[in-house]
Amino acid sequence: MIITSDFSTSFSKKLQEFFSSLLISTKCKWLTNSLDVRAWDDPLLVSVLKGQNVKGERHHRGKREVLHEPVVVVEARVQKLKEENKFRELSRYLRAVRSDNKVQLRSMKDHVPFYLCKAGDYFGAMNCFFASSSQTCCVACRLSPAHFVMYMKTLVTGRMPAGSDPILSTQWEAAKDSNLPKKSDVIKCALRIMNWNITVFMDPDCWVTLVEVACSDVMTHDGSLVLKSFQLPDTSFLLWSRTSAAAILHEGTKSAEKQIQIPKTFLLQYPRQALLLLVTQALIDRITYRRMMTFLSVVMAFKENAWALRWLYNGLGPETLHVFMSVLLDDLYSERNTHFTRKFELSDEQYIGDFLCYHIQDPRPMTYGTKRYVFDVLHKNWHERDYLWQYYLRMILQQCVSCSSFHTVSTMLFS
Repeated sequence: MIITSDFSTSFSKKLQEFFSSLLISTKCKWLTNSLDVRAWDDPLLVSVLKGQNVKGERHHRGKREVLHEPVVVVEARVQKLKEENKFRELSRYLRAVRSDNKVQLRSMKDHVPFYLCKAGDYFGAMNCFFASSSQTCCVACRLSPAHFVMYMKTLVTGRMPAGSDPILSTQWEAAKDSNLPKKSDVIKCALRIMNWNITVFMDPDCWVTLVEVACSDVMTHDGSLVLKSFQLPDTSFLLWSRTSAAAILHEGTKSAEKQIQIPKTFLLQYPRQALLLLVTQALIDRITYRRMMTFLSVVMAFKENAWALRWLYNGLGPETLHVFMSVLLDDLYSERNTHFTRKFELSDEQYIGDFLCYHIQDPRPMTYGTKRYVFDVLHKNWHERDYLWQYYLRMILQQCVSCSSFHTVSTMLFS
C-alpha cells in the first residue's frame, strides 16, 4: 500500500511509526517489519532511479547502505513504475536492487531488456542480454524461443507487442522513438544469443525469424515481417562469402564471450546480401548439427531471395541434404502441418515447384541417392489436385526439354 499509493512521505512515516508502536506478538512481528520500506524519495532509491547510482550502494555517515528490499516490495515498485510508463527508471531499479528471494528477483530482472526496448534504448537492451553477475548467468541463456522471436522483430522494426503479455499479443505498436541499431548489430546479437542458448539454437522458429530479420525492417500490425528481395550477387562473391561466413562464425564460437565480429570487408560489396548469407551459413551449421523437426517454414523464409536458398542447398553435405529433402517432403505431404500455419498462396506453390525442380536438375553425383529417394516419394504421392505445387513442378520440367534429367523424370512421374 505504501509503495503503490500516493501517500506523502510524512504520512507514510507516521503510518509506519504507528504500527511499530503497537504491542504485537512475536509471531506477528513480520507484519510491522513489512511496513519498514523505503519511501519513493529515499536518497539511495532516487539516485538509482535517476541513473546516478548503478550499483545500488552508498556510504552514508560512515556506513555502507545497500538497496536491499523484500521481493514483495520489488514487485510493487515494478508494477507502479510500469503503470506510470517509467520503463527507463524501472530498468535502472531492477539492475541495482537486491533481495533475499534471488530466484524470483532474477525472473523480474530477465525482463529488463524488454523494458529498455519500451524506453527506446535498443542498444542497452542488446548489451543487457549478456550482462552477468557472479551469482547468475546472462539473460541470453534463459531466453525462450518465443522471447527471442519477439526481441529480434522489435530490434529491427522498433515495434513491440501491445497489451500486458508480449508473447500472447497479436497486435504490435510502435515503441518509443529512438534510433534503431544497425542490422549487422542485430544479427551479431542474435547469433551470439544462439551461441549461449541451446534451446534457441535448436528451435526452427528462431531460425525462420532470423532469416526474415535479415530480409526485412518493416512489420505489419499483426507482427508479420515484410520481406525484401535482394539482387543476386555475382558468382565470385557467392563463392568468397561461403568461406568468409564460415570463418566469422567459427571465430565467434571459439571466443570466450561467444561474440561475433563482422569485418568491414565482408559488408563492403553487397552489405544486405552478405548479412543474409552469414545467417544462412549459420543455419547450415545448425542443420548439420542435428536434424530439424521441419524445413518448410525455413524454405518459405527464403521466398523473396530464392538464390540464398540455393546457396544453402549447395552448402549441405550428402547425408544432410538427404535429411533436408526428406523432412521437406514430409512437411509438404503432411495433411496438418503444425509447423507452417500460414495458408499457401499460389506464388508459394510455384516457389516450391521451382525449388524441387532445382534439386532434380542438380548434376552433382553426390545428389544421385537423394534424387532417387525424391523420385520415389513423388511417384507414390503424385496427386496434382491435392498438391498444386506438383502441377507447377511438372510444368517447369516440361519446359526443360533439353534437360538430360527430363526424360527420366517424366517417365517416372508422368507415365
